[in-house]
Amino acid sequence: ANPVKKLAPTRHSRRVQLARELLSQIVFPERFQLPVDPEFEASGVVAERCKVMSSKKLPLLLVFRGAGSRVDPRTGEPRTLSVLFKKGDDLRQDQLTLQILRVMVQLWKASGLDLRMSPYACISTGNMIGMLEIVPDSETISNIHIAAVPPSVRGVKRVRQAANQVFKKEVLSQWLKEECRRSQEIAAGGAGGGDDVASVMDSPSSAATGSAKQSRVEVARRLRAVSSVTQLDVAMTGHSHDSAFTNPYLKAQQNFARSAAGYVVATYVLGIGDRHCDNIMCSRAGKLFHIDFGHFLGNFKSKMGIKRERAPFVFTPAMAHVLGTEEGEPYRMFLDLATRAYEVLRRHHELLVTLFMLMLSCGIPELTEPQEIEWVPDKLVLDKSEAEARRELLSLIHKALHTKATQYNDYFHILKHANNKVK
Repeated sequence: ANPVKKLAPTRHSRRVQLARELLSQIVFPERFQLPVDPEFEASGVVAERCKVMSSKKLPLLLVFRGAGSRVDPRTGEPRTLSVLFKKGDDLRQDQLTLQILRVMVQLWKASGLDLRMSPYACISTGNMIGMLEIVPDSETISNIHIAAVPPSVRGVKRVRQAANQVFKKEVLSQWLKEECRRSQEIAAGGAGGGDDVASVMDSPSSAATGSAKQSRVEVARRLRAVSSVTQLDVAMTGHSHDSAFTNPYLKAQQNFARSAAGYVVATYVLGIGDRHCDNIMCSRAGKLFHIDFGHFLGNFKSKMGIKRERAPFVFTPAMAHVLGTEEGEPYRMFLDLATRAYEVLRRHHELLVTLFMLMLSCGIPELTEPQEIEWVPDKLVLDKSEAEARRELLSLIHKALHTKATQYNDYFHILKHANNKVK
């Protein structure tokens, strides 16, 4: 990592080339394990697939080749494991945040809430060194914006057009629809059903135009058909679901509504900062998730004294567009899940505070004083009733949705950092 960091920032392609050259020279044991996933046995790296990421600390994306004859059941190819190797960041804070997220997930599941959250693996292996799991089949919101620009557009013009995508609310939903179409075609072997899939995905349930009456009836019917049978779903629809009817985009909407609700509440309560479009990702199955927790408990970044993050959390028009209209069932499910998740954390606030208190002596830069932990109970508004807290969160969601500064933050982030991603 050190020789790569020494190269000039303008020579990113040379950085990648150098990293691959150095990695190919390493002599690995015949079999070895990685701390981020001890169950995986590796035999070396696939140097030609390794990369140098463009973020500030220049982490290395390493692709390890599996030992033995095991293959990936999805592709039929030899199994690999992708990890991010970071040098220069104190990953203990990321590790702590992800552990607390797992505790939140357990609390929510115990209360009957499945928010489709699967916090990735992260481990600090030394002083300012560590590894993180790469979540497969997912993209950063930044990459989704870049992919929305026609391939024929190159260079600086491509970067500018990618930055402009942040103001187009349909970009994320269109990407997700396309990924769902692809998954449907693969599942069907590329034969038949294409027109039906396209017509369903472009129906009023996905915020397209059409009859309002048809939208309400079709959204309710189709969501009942594809939702998992949970206590919440039964309460909202009035009966269990017909599992025979399935559609990938409606399933993706469900995943998005649940995961977005979870991360809205979690990032707000934990005071997660530096929330730009390279730190938020979406899987091809519609699961939204956050990465890189280098700032928490309200330690937000500022530039020349100007606070960059002005929304209570990230919930953009593009995210809302995936859920359809505010009157539609996916959006209402998102709001209901978020408020219920918030109430669960209010009931267990003492556990969350205790977990942070136990880490005070570890020397984590943004967790050194008991006063810093006050952020958590403060954001849970413990002095208010359940109904008041619910109204408070709903007003914050409305505020986040209409905070233009979030989009401008992403706009300037892409302008600054996308040069290394485009040709």
